[in-house]
Amino acid sequence: MQRETTEQWGYDKSISAMLETLCADAIALLAADGAAWSEDQAVEEALAV
Repeated sequence: MQRETTEQWGYDKSISAMLETLCADAIALLAADGAAWSEDQAVEEALAV
């Protein structure tokens, strides 16, 4: 997937922050899990943070 420059910057910054506490395999597993969420579930989880 090709991201816009500002989107890529935010993505890279987020991944870097996650890598401070999680290994790349854990991030990939969580990303795959999140990709299966419905939009409603994603919103519910985001509001809980």
